[in-house]
Amino acid sequence: PKVMAGSWRSSGILVALALLPLANAMRSLRDDEECDADDGDDYDTSMHIVAACIIFATSLFGTLLPILFRRTATGSGQLFFSCGKLFGAGVILATAFVHMIVPATLNLNSPCLEGTVFADYEPFAGMLALASVGVAQLLQVGAAAMLRKKASVSEVDPLIHHGNGHSSHPETGTGYHTIDGDKRPVGAVVRDHGHGHEHGDDDDHAHTLLFNSRVEKHVATYVLELGIASHSVIIGITLGTATEEFQSLLIALVFHQFFEGLSLATVVLESDFASFTQSVFMVLFYALTTPIGVAIGIIIHSSFNENSNAHLISTGVLDSISAGILIYDSLVNIISPHVSAKAFKDSSLRRRGIQIGAMWIGGFIMALLGRWA
Repeated sequence: PKVMAGSWRSSGILVALALLPLANAMRSLRDDEECDADDGDDYDTSMHIVAACIIFATSLFGTLLPILFRRTATGSGQLFFSCGKLFGAGVILATAFVHMIVPATLNLNSPCLEGTVFADYEPFAGMLALASVGVAQLLQVGAAAMLRKKASVSEVDPLIHHGNGHSSHPETGTGYHTIDGDKRPVGAVVRDHGHGHEHGDDDDHAHTLLFNSRVEKHVATYVLELGIASHSVIIGITLGTATEEFQSLLIALVFHQFFEGLSLATVVLESDFASFTQSVFMVLFYALTTPIGVAIGIIIHSSFNENSNAHLISTGVLDSISAGILIYDSLVNIISPHVSAKAFKDSSLRRRGIQIGAMWIGGFIMALLGRWA
């Protein structure tokens, strides 16, 4: 009996080993089927075109609303604007953590990418997001330094005096002013005995600090728009190729783009661009990114496969990089400077609580939208 039992046990092991290749083949076939393109329902091109127009209008309204309000607001409107800025920061943070990092991780860990470098390192999305934080920091610091250097070389500080014997035009290309026949360097203390005016290093220092702050804000805004724009194109392509979930995705993206537009517009206004037209151009660019993505989706929908290696890798990598940019920009360039500012610290506990609450409300709303988009 012991011999027969051992024989049966050995036979069972041999049968299991013999069936193992068949089981692997069946699993591979199932995985291949999961990675095939879905036929989906009938594709309605006209509805997707209408959706692109709706998204554009919603995005444009969301971005223009803070700009129009800022131009007309007075007095207590400053609190509303501060709440809008921190609300937007919460929206941006939730977009990065909920709408980018999680989908990127799922895409790069898809079984359809088995055998690629992404399958061997599961936290690839987090690593890319971390790397993009460092790149965003280097980009911002380097670009701001270059712009400051360029401006300091090309900028001529005109000291124009009238009716006191001073020259009304600085010498060009020398970095000196002609004052009472003497050449003096720009930034030197100039005392006008006739009028009691004094122009000195303090004015130059204040001007330099103001200029440096403005340059850094501009660079931070460009970096932020880069991260938001890349994500907007991706979700536009998703909507442009959607079939069964098209309606629910459209509704979610309407709110998504509206709140994201609010957040971007408050940052653009805070950057204090020289012209109103430049601010409008930046928000208009944002409003166009998702419709451009929808148009791309409409064009490629017939051959689109969301489970293809190209799509999974490209969207996973772009979402990871964009997430890192948004996390860095929202924490370093929006939230930290705001709560560290003297105006915020000197305000009442109630006003500070309202502003912080607005930030968390923005994050909660955008995180909730992650249920559908």
